[in-house]
Amino acid sequence: MIQCHEIVLNIKDELLLKCDLSFKRGFVYVLKGENGSGKTSFLRALKGLFKYEGHFEINGTVIYQPQHFHLFQKHAKDNFFPDLKRANRFINYFGIEDLLDKSVNVLSGGERQKIALIRSVIQEYDVLLLDEPCSQMDQKSMEMTHALLFELAQMENKCILLVSHQIDESLNQAISLEIKAKQLIAPSTNHSAYR
Repeated sequence: MIQCHEIVLNIKDELLLKCDLSFKRGFVYVLKGENGSGKTSFLRALKGLFKYEGHFEINGTVIYQPQHFHLFQKHAKDNFFPDLKRANRFINYFGIEDLLDKSVNVLSGGERQKIALIRSVIQEYDVLLLDEPCSQMDQKSMEMTHALLFELAQMENKCILLVSHQIDESLNQAISLEIKAKQLIAPSTNHSAYR
């Protein structure tokens, strides 16, 4: 699904990170690392929004949801146009039917993140890149989001990469990657996600 061939990210001529891994359909990958280590830059590079050396081989369509996303302001439901019917599955899942006719300006941060996530997952994609998608959600909503991501990865055969500082039990099934010594590394390349 994604092959990273000797990827090197720099910022202001200083090495940010190196990566030489692959990512497969059917798995959720979580990127961990200290602030400023390059997690967001790696996602942006995958989408072609950050300069890099090396070569990405990506099979399929990539959707990227940044941490600081933009929503259409008039009504929350406007963010699902023209696929409100497809969005209904996820609207019902999160139980946010009462938010649809509200302006996003009056929604909480967690509610806005649910709207943004639904807008991302109703699109046609093979790879989903999410930067801190649950940072303003309460514990229950975060757990529901993680459960949904695993379902999408496994049942719909998607490849999902997310950056999260909220590593808890609801992400135990994810493949955890960490930036250490400026290398993005996997805990074990013997895992089925890398075979």
